[in-house]
Amino acid sequence: MRPATGGAATIYLVSKGQVTPVWTATRTAGTPIGDNVDGQDQTVLAATPDGKTLYVADTEMGWVTPISTATNVAGPRITTGAWPYAIAVTPDGSTAYVVSSEAGTVTPISTATGVPGRPIRIVGGSGGAGFPRNLGGGAGAGGHGPALLATGVLPVRWPAP
Repeated sequence: MRPATGGAATIYLVSKGQVTPVWTATRTAGTPIGDNVDGQDQTVLAATPDGKTLYVADTEMGWVTPISTATNVAGPRITTGAWPYAIAVTPDGSTAYVVSSEAGTVTPISTATGVPGRPIRIVGGSGGAGFPRNLGGGAGAGGHGPALLATGVLPVRWPAP
């Protein structure tokens, strides 16, 4: 059960097989979210802009699990590829992009359906077929793997002024 927070933040802590909500207003930890999130190494988190869904990647298992922040219930796992090391959600919240460093791919996931799209192949690096594992700056990945940031489209002027 989620306590009333009066607009204060809820933070989520991840540790091998568990995601634990912590309500800052009451300074209390909730029940760890397990079952469908169980795996070996959850270290990557991203939330939709509206804060309704948290995406947790399990880097060793190769999947992402959506969690409803209203109920703290995990949804079905979404397979993304080997070593998902970064997640970013578009500003409109419609798509989550997951970088899988060992697979050398970026997988788009529809946040409305939870269905992954066709992976985008990225060339380069020494981490298996894809990226070097210690590129630094991975989103929550402890400095391992590539970093990813989804932003809106920016106009480009050419030639540059």
